[in-house]
Amino acid sequence: MSFFMAARQPNLSCGQRAIGPSKRERKGGGLGMRPNWASNPRRISMADRASASMIIGGIISRSLLPALIEAIDLNNGRLDWEGEPVTASDVEEGKTLEIFACEIAGGMFDAVEALCEAHGVAFVRNSGSCVGVFGPERVIFDGSGPSRQYDLTESDQVALTITDFRSLKSIEAIAAWFQSAAYTPPPLTIVDDDPPCSSVT
Repeated sequence: MSFFMAARQPNLSCGQRAIGPSKRERKGGGLGMRPNWASNPRRISMADRASASMIIGGIISRSLLPALIEAIDLNNGRLDWEGEPVTASDVEEGKTLEIFACEIAGGMFDAVEALCEAHGVAFVRNSGSCVGVFGPERVIFDGSGPSRQYDLTESDQVALTITDFRSLKSIEAIAAWFQSAAYTPPPLTIVDDDPPCSSVT
């Protein structure tokens, strides 16, 4: 069963598509789960870089938007692979926000992901591989609980390892696992009920 990225990573000069440590190192309590960024940050070298794309959606406070834009800028996020910086006007009610970056450390939007997880804003991030260091992955946060990590093949198919296959034990559980990997954030709903958020430091 194949699942594809919101925007496929191009074969650009921005480097190999990639990410973080092994799946087992990222897990935190269950299949595909990983710990919160703040409590267990990924150990990577700034030299290990990859391209990545991210879809942001769900419920977000209007007061959080400046901090979100700042976090995206901090991670060099753009509206497309070689596009303009993201501004507040690009965050639209009823639409998801898609961002892209080439050659970011670990293939992660670490500041954006931490902000979204802290405030319950859903996202899906796809990253490529850094040869000899990291492999492709998808990270999913549906707005609550820990984020989920899935290994990908270089052709953007979700990869179920033999260890996870044995742990799932039934066809129904395997089907549910793949369905979980196909999650897409809903369109943004902007609300006004949270206090102002401090900017990214």
